[in-house]
Amino acid sequence: QIIARIDKEYFNDLRLSTFARQYFLNQSYLSQLFATETGENFSTYVSVLRIKKAKELLKSTNFSTSKVGELVGYKERSYFTRVFEKYEKVTPYQYREATKKNAGGRSYE
Repeated sequence: QIIARIDKEYFNDLRLSTFARQYFLNQSYLSQLFATETGENFSTYVSVLRIKKAKELLKSTNFSTSKVGELVGYKERSYFTRVFEKYEKVTPYQYREATKKNAGGRSYE
């Protein structure tokens, strides 16, 4: 249930402590259970999901990178950029530009 909620509500302020309270679980126990079930800790799971959704928006919309960050749950553009770069090794802007260049299977680099 928790994973399904995260997958639906990824753009909200998600905290392990909130889920633990809502499901009457000890936070440490939920953290261990989550890692066992998903293979990732809670915050990594949420970040990876948000970055995946951001990549979809960067490819399919013309929203600013700041707006994309907001839509996937990051209130601060700089933090969104930092997290995106951590997982993708490029900034959101660089990612968008690279996907434009590679559209249709062509590479202009």
